[in-house]
Amino acid sequence: MENMKLKLRPLATEVVVITGATSGIGLVTARKAVAKRARLVLASRNEGALRFLADEINAAGGEAVHAVADVANEEDVRRIAATARQRFGSFDTWVNNAGVSIYGNLTDVSLADHRRLFECSICRRLISQPKILSITLCTSRRVRMLSEDGTKATSRKAACIRKHPCIH
Repeated sequence: MENMKLKLRPLATEVVVITGATSGIGLVTARKAVAKRARLVLASRNEGALRFLADEINAAGGEAVHAVADVANEEDVRRIAATARQRFGSFDTWVNNAGVSIYGNLTDVSLADHRRLFECSICRRLISQPKILSITLCTSRRVRMLSEDGTKATSRKAACIRKHPCIH
């Protein structure tokens, strides 16, 4: 197989979904993307911080909408995608950034906290990827899927609409 180089469109033409958008890497990613004129769908569990960030971006001339969501919850992930569809018609890039951390000795951390870590860090990948592809296939657009370390990007065109029904 020959080495294919992925041609990415300018961010100014993209709708970017960012989970975990209100702090850390997600917040920096949102600010960098909007500086390049991307339209944003911001997702986080922190509604106050989401509203503040979206208002800040919109007041500065950017375009952002937000969805309060827990990426470990399938319905919340569907709501993020629905928000993108309602506001922008679809999305081009999904930055699956949300995560949680636990600090403490293994024996001192509760089972509930371990479950939460697993659900957010592992289940978010299992929940969101099939949903992302199904929704994107229904829009006849390309979607970029970025690897965890950001070194690989794949682009998939909507070609199998019959195999992947729309999620409404």
